[in-house]
Amino acid sequence: MPEKFPAAHLNPAVTLTLAVFRGFPWRKVVPYSVAQTAGAFLAAALTYRNYLPAFRQFDPQLEKTAGVFTTFPAFPEWPQAGFLDQVIAPLFCCYSCWPSRTSSTPLPEPISRLL
Repeated sequence: MPEKFPAAHLNPAVTLTLAVFRGFPWRKVVPYSVAQTAGAFLAAALTYRNYLPAFRQFDPQLEKTAGVFTTFPAFPEWPQAGFLDQVIAPLFCCYSCWPSRTSSTPLPEPISRLL
């Protein structure tokens, strides 16, 4: 029997997709999103602390290692690129993959052609 919700949704875009397309309770969207964002910051802080000695050895002023914890837009003059990257792409991926796991919801025709 297929799952209604995947076992893990690791970012707010996935949680939002579940709420929009899979009936995930809207009352849980904000708490999940807050927990996911806090978890991401905590994981980055722990990773930073863990690798700080190596960063200091490679880059004593910590000027070249910022990219380890962030992604920068390829086109900073076009802010919509960040939205496209962080929201639209995960929504598309979730929308196109999850229906294939259930027999009750077939893939939309344009998406099935892409896959």
